[in-house]
Parts: sequence; C-alpha cells; structure tokens
Amino acid sequence: MNGFTGFMFEMDRLWDQMKGATGEHLVLHAVARFLPHSWVIAQGAILEPYPNWFTQIDHVLVGPPGIFLVETKAWSGSYFVQGDKWKRKDGHCWVNCSSPTRQADYHRNMWLLWMQQHVSGDFYRKIIPLIHSVIVLTNIEWIKAKATPVPIMTGTRCLINYLLSQKQIGL
Repeated sequence: MNGFTGFMFEMDRLWDQMKGATGEHLVLHAVARFLPHSWVIAQGAILEPYPNWFTQIDHVLVGPPGIFLVETKAWSGSYFVQGDKWKRKDGHCWVNCSSPTRQADYHRNMWLLWMQQHVSGDFYRKIIPLIHSVIVLTNIEWIKAKATPVPIMTGTRCLINYLLSQKQIGL
C-alpha cells in the first residue's frame, strides 16, 4: 500500500468513527432527554464475560420494562433486511453488508454470559426474558425489514416511542 492509499484508508476509518460517535451521541442525548428518571442509562458498556474476551455495547438502558441493549448505526443509504441478513443499495444493485442483527445477538449472548457469573441462579432465570436487543439506525433514507429477530428503529424518536410503549414488569 503506497503512502496515499494508506492515508486515504486512515481517513475513511476516521470518518466512520466520527459518524459512529455522532450517531451514538444522538441516541444518548435523546434517551437522556426523553426517558423518565426511572431509567438508568449507560453508554459504551464494556463487558468481559471471560478473561481477555471483551464486548462493547453502545447503550444499555435499564427501565421498568427490562434491560435494552442498543446497537447504534449511523449508516446512510437504503437497506433491505431479511432475518439477520442485511443488504444495502449500491447504485442499482443490492450488496451484502455486515449484520447489526448478528452484532446485537452477540451482545445479548455476552451480556447473558456476564450476568450468569454475577447474579444468583434464581434471579438469572427470572431476568433472561427481560433482556432485549434493539438496533437504532440514525441516518438511513429507506429500509425494508422482514422477519427480523431484533427490532430495528429508524431514528431516536422511534426508539423512544418503542421503549415507552413496552409493558412494565415486576420482579
């Protein structure tokens, strides 16, 4: 890789990091502003379920309906989702892209492994159904999603409405 190519690669990576941070900040600002004080909000939660095996979750929201693990994507463009397979529009073609659904499932599994080590067995069994993954897309133009195992929200308003519409539980 020549110097210019390496420079452009690093610039693209930096741009993606800035877009991601902006999307995460938008979500943090919205949940902090619009969720009631009964919610606990954590950004950038890092878990280590096994030694030297880490995962980072964009937002962990704990409220009366449960625990919501939020994966935020500041992607732009158009997307088609079938199950956990994602495609994005590139010109006149649909091309495969990385799956936030798989990432959200991975985060939930890592959360469960971590909790299994830190809470009693009875409490762990009660809390499993209260842990939910959610995907928030902050910049997309269009999305069509079918049979997705993880709810996909388009924008912060949609996320807030979704969270507030969830049934409150009692342990």
